Amino acid sequence: MHPRCPPAIAAAALAVALALSPSPARAEREWYGGEVLAADTIGWALIIGGATADAWPIAALGVGGIVLGGPVIHAAHDNYGRAAVSVGLRIGGPLLGLGLGAALDKDSHSFIPVGPVIGAFLGYVAGAIADIAFVAYEDDSPEAVPRLLSIGGRF
Repeated sequence: MHPRCPPAIAAAALAVALALSPSPARAEREWYGGEVLAADTIGWALIIGGATADAWPIAALGVGGIVLGGPVIHAAHDNYGRAAVSVGLRIGGPLLGLGLGAALDKDSHSFIPVGPVIGAFLGYVAGAIADIAFVAYEDDSPEAVPRLLSIGGRF
């Protein structure tokens, strides 16, 4: 472990990696990350278009789209646990990036806090990529998961 990496962050990263790691039972899963990517693209189009036209409610709608679009799509696929992971990635990533950017930019005396803004954006990008690439898969059906222990009987 890196000396500057808090144990809580390392433990959380390990837990997410283990939860999302592929197993033989997950080899045939269907990916629907394109839908999540489409929601993000529409959200960014609304943000950029709304900011360009000084239509801030439209830009705010775009922010809502990039934060909640992925979780809503996961929920539409009946993957509620993955929707919760998506919320964590899309809110936690930017917050972590914001904090890291502020810590690295603490000696800056500029009017605009460049470090926290860049950190939050990079945290969002990392969370969105993880959501699209690793989380956006159909959950396994109970029949597809091999049983490790089974107890049964007939009467």
